[in-house]
Amino acid sequence: MRAPHPAQIALGAICVLALVGLWWITTAMLEMQSVSWSGEEPSDEIIAMWAFQNLAYTLLMPALALASVASALGLVFTWSFSTALRRRSDRRHVSDRRDVSDRREVRDRLER
Repeated sequence: MRAPHPAQIALGAICVLALVGLWWITTAMLEMQSVSWSGEEPSDEIIAMWAFQNLAYTLLMPALALASVASALGLVFTWSFSTALRRRSDRRHVSDRRDVSDRREVRDRLER
């Protein structure tokens, strides 16, 4: 078994980081839902939490989900492409052996 291509390692790392980011955002948002305040106006911390929640829903979660799916698909593509290239080179190696054996047969026939 050959070592993975550097692109496969990078895509795997991106996928893992995106999934960890999604987990972190989801955990933070679940904790925010249990926050309450007393008084007429919410505190600055609660307003900052709402801003983060809006940012997470509109930008961060879709971006991280897209990054994880795209890197997973890229990982599958690079794996299948490298496998196809490996099979092609193996076939070429076998056909080169056949060419050599065919040349030997022709040479042996001519010598007889």
